[in-house]
Amino acid sequence: MHEKLVHASPAVVYGKGPILLYFNARAHVSQETSKKLSDLGFEILPRSASDMSPADYHFFENLDSFIKGRVLKKQIDAKNSFNEFIASETQDLDRREIYDLVL
Repeated sequence: MHEKLVHASPAVVYGKGPILLYFNARAHVSQETSKKLSDLGFEILPRSASDMSPADYHFFENLDSFIKGRVLKKQIDAKNSFNEFIASETQDLDRREIYDLVL
């Protein structure tokens, strides 16, 4: 695979190193395998929702967790819950989510 990348995308290979992106499934990767890939200069990226950017995915994942179990009978209830969610999040939400993406 590495040799194919050298020919197909030399900028990727000669840059920081190849990047592995698990797409459409959460693959199990042992710590030993992750360490070996890291030693070889490979970067492993976690899968993300294919129809959303990683930032959107994590935002909606957090929002879903926040409103789970709440009964929203009226539109104003949904609006108030959303505003409460936004107020409860800190300004470093994006920074925390980015760090969560790193192995």
